[in-house]
Amino acid sequence: MSTLRDQDDIEADIGRRASSLGRRAMAVAKKAAATTTITTCSLCLALLPSWARAQLKPQTSRPPVKNFERAHHASSAYMDGLRGLVAVLVFVRHFTLPWQDHIDYGYGCQDKYYGVLRLPFLRLLYAGPLVPVFFILSGYVLSAKTIRHLHTMSISSPSGPTPTCSHDAVATLFISLSGSAFRRALRLFPPPIISTFLVMLLTHFGLFSFDYAVMPGRQPEHAEALSTFTAQLSHWASFVGDELINPWRWDVPRLVYGPHLWTIPISFKGSAVTFLTCLVIARVARPGVRLALLCAAIAYALSRGRWDMALFLAGILVCELDARRIPPRDTDHHHDHHPSETNEEKKPPTKHLLSTLVLLLTLLTALYLASFPRSNNGGQDCVPGYVTFCRITPNYRYWHALAAFLIVLSVSRSASLQRPLVSPLAKYLGRISFSMYLVHEPLLHIFGFYTVPFFWALTGMESGWSYQVGFGMGMMMTAFVLVWVADLFRAWVEVPCGKGAMWLEGVSRLLCRYNL
Repeated sequence: MSTLRDQDDIEADIGRRASSLGRRAMAVAKKAAATTTITTCSLCLALLPSWARAQLKPQTSRPPVKNFERAHHASSAYMDGLRGLVAVLVFVRHFTLPWQDHIDYGYGCQDKYYGVLRLPFLRLLYAGPLVPVFFILSGYVLSAKTIRHLHTMSISSPSGPTPTCSHDAVATLFISLSGSAFRRALRLFPPPIISTFLVMLLTHFGLFSFDYAVMPGRQPEHAEALSTFTAQLSHWASFVGDELINPWRWDVPRLVYGPHLWTIPISFKGSAVTFLTCLVIARVARPGVRLALLCAAIAYALSRGRWDMALFLAGILVCELDARRIPPRDTDHHHDHHPSETNEEKKPPTKHLLSTLVLLLTLLTALYLASFPRSNNGGQDCVPGYVTFCRITPNYRYWHALAAFLIVLSVSRSASLQRPLVSPLAKYLGRISFSMYLVHEPLLHIFGFYTVPFFWALTGMESGWSYQVGFGMGMMMTAFVLVWVADLFRAWVEVPCGKGAMWLEGVSRLLCRYNL
């Protein structure tokens, strides 16, 4: 009997242990399932665009902004929208170039190019002064803090930033300027380095394999796949060190891993010129003298052939003009009004009408100059309407630089022109504009160019209309994907790089504080 009882006890113990193990296994399985679910949800959340992620996160309140800074930010909010618009037009141009024949020729060039979209104003959809506008906006943004500090000191001291000004204000000015200069390279170079590294991987593994010979327009440049990954990696590293981040080259490098990135080295040099100019004008008390010095610097840069540096200086000029129009003392009861609207309301009707006509004439002139054809064979193929301009100089860079300055100046003076640029969509495109600029060219090679033959298979390409409809449908599909990819690139690369730059600046300040 005892043996039977022992056997029953053993079986009961085994049953209890099995039950315990079963419960543990169930708990482990539930935990693994929960972990898998959380990981999957996190991955899905990370793949969502920022506007979708924002809807799933609780809103947090922002710290209050000082009155003068609030007015300054309100006056320059249109800059983000304008940057976003230009980034979209850059994509449109680079998507169009391979699929359309000689789009840079003007209307009537060589007596055979008569497309309607080649006419002035209409050709701005794909051939406007896009890079010049980018450079002006960069000069504006990089100098904004310095100009704001200068005008803040002018409020406290009518004679301007003289030695009698508050030492704290002067220290704040130069700390802000040095901080901007310290962070510039750390924020400008890492994102394109990462994007070109991805391009190197895509190239080596054969994803840049579109049949470019079928394109009737300008065939896009791209890197060639090398025999070994080590050779490809070494080639990319040389490209980064010698061409992408080299500050001592003033020529335009080839940039095989990103031909559209030719503006990045120029942007860094323009940033250095901007910071140096801000350092110089910071000791100039009178705003009128600062404007005169900026105009002289712009004229000198243009006379030396540096249209690009002139554009960064023009951005400082526009920023100075904007800051002068901000009321020196903003009160809380009217801070929601845009400075441009406030100034327009104070003008008498006759003066307001006259200023509106001058603004309209300036804008129309700017858009007409912006339509100057990029290709004219050194002035030999200048189209009607631009012959006189070709006699002055056939180089479209200078006319587009002037047009970009007049466009930005006109927009800065008109609340009506700024209104669509401060819409939620425009500001969103402005936030992702840098990432959109970096990733749009690689996306065209691995996805965008394939969409056009795909839609031609549906619409046909025998007639002109079917050709353009298939082309337009491919552009629209690629645009949606581009916005998504650019949003993710900003979240995963651009924003962390910016935070890293801020962290390194904080570390450097800490080391300086302890004399390390």
